[in-house]
Amino acid sequence: MKGRGHLGNLPVVTLVDAGSDFDCIHHTLAKSQMNRTMVVQAAALPTMINERSKVSPSGNSRSMDRLLAKAWRPQTMGPGPPRRYPQRTQSPVLGTGQKRLWLLAYAVGLLVGCSSAPSISEYPTTLRCPACPTVQVLRVIDGDTFESPAGRARLFGVDAPERHEPCYRQATDGLRHLAGGVVRVEPGPRARDPGGRLLHYVYTRAGNSVDEILVREGLARAWTRDGQHRQPLMGLEQGARTTETGCLW
Repeated sequence: MKGRGHLGNLPVVTLVDAGSDFDCIHHTLAKSQMNRTMVVQAAALPTMINERSKVSPSGNSRSMDRLLAKAWRPQTMGPGPPRRYPQRTQSPVLGTGQKRLWLLAYAVGLLVGCSSAPSISEYPTTLRCPACPTVQVLRVIDGDTFESPAGRARLFGVDAPERHEPCYRQATDGLRHLAGGVVRVEPGPRARDPGGRLLHYVYTRAGNSVDEILVREGLARAWTRDGQHRQPLMGLEQGARTTETGCLW
């Protein structure tokens, strides 16, 4: 807004830039009760004064009033920019097919979230065997079984959930994370199980017990029938049960 002044007995004339929002200016002036104020584009004022001298050289205020009233929206201004107001939109109505698709996506998201493995990290354990021989891990099958160059091997000290049982995915991912590509193995009282799988107490490359970590973290149960580390692993399982650690408890 550039300025404001009086022209004789005429109403107050407000001069504005060409890009001004006239609707907004009119609304503001009306709210402030400046009813005798007229808004005129500054560039059009010389033409309007010239027109006044032609219409009424004697300065007839009524003629000028009519001219200004006609110029309330002078053609030289051009139409102001369209006013845009936010419109309230209704939420789209989902059809039966869309509802089913949404529910399916939601269910898949729940399954993915629930099946994600916990963040399990290696840490110093009570059971250790840093000098045990190493074995290459070709593939992890589940939470207590992996493939080695000598054949399929099973962790002696734990019983992990089988496929389609709760905690299967977490236990499998936990063994995969702890084992990496190489583990250390310690023999137990039996070399193979009834299914012909090799039996080992398994340790990380640094010598920390994988069996112990899986039981401590509530990802596997302790094997209770035999084995030299049966008692300490059973005690760790009881502690995990008491504190409801992991997905088993």
